Order: sequence, then structure tokens, then C-alpha cells
Amino acid sequence: MEAVLSNLNAYTQEERSNLIHTNLSPQMRDNVLQELQKTRRPEGTKTIEEFTRMKWSVFNLMTTRTITLDLDFLMSFYPKYSNSAREFKEVLAKVSDAAPNVQHLKINIMDLKTALSPQLISKLHVWNI
Repeated sequence: MEAVLSNLNAYTQEERSNLIHTNLSPQMRDNVLQELQKTRRPEGTKTIEEFTRMKWSVFNLMTTRTITLDLDFLMSFYPKYSNSAREFKEVLAKVSDAAPNVQHLKINIMDLKTALSPQLISKLHVWNI
């Protein structure tokens, strides 16, 4: 698992995503994803390129066995003063396709408010546990 985490960028980018799918079982991909989410969030200036690399890593590691997902971790790579609504909606759509069995989804409420309409937000039940 350490080898995969240390070379994650090379294995999971869009044009090479088949490498991770053909060489790791769904359970192992989920294990790598869970370990990735435990790593430190980026400090200082972030770029859209860093976010895109991490986004593809997360997308390619998600499986139907993924039960816990931390989107706050992923969105922490997004540049601070950029509008993330479009990106956040893309991430939510991809999660619903690639990891339909997620039972625990961690989302920063500001990302959620930015991406969704106020009418929909008022209908959602959000608990802070």
C-alpha cells in the first residue's frame, strides 16, 4: 500500500487510470483511498492543477465498496478564492456513480451551500456529529 500511496499521482491520472483498476482489487483501492484521506491537507497556496491531480486520484480509487468518503479532504485542495461550485457538483455526481454505497459522507457545509440552491438546502437535514 505504501508503494501505491507514494506513486499515486502516476497511477491514477485520467490517462493512466486503467493501471490502478487492473492492478488493485476494489477492496485494495478502497483501502488506499481510506489511507489517502488520513493524510494532511495542503498548506499555503493551492493550484487548480493540484486539485485536479487529487480529484483524479480520489475518483480512480472509489469503488462500490467505498462506504466512507471525506469530500472536505478533497475540496481542501481547491484554490481558496476560486468558485468551486461547478467542481463540487462534478465531484458529487462522480461519487454517486462510482461509490453508490457511501454511508458516511463528510462535506464542508460552505461547499454544499455554494453548490446547491437555497431552496434545496432548506429541505436537507444536516447533522453535525
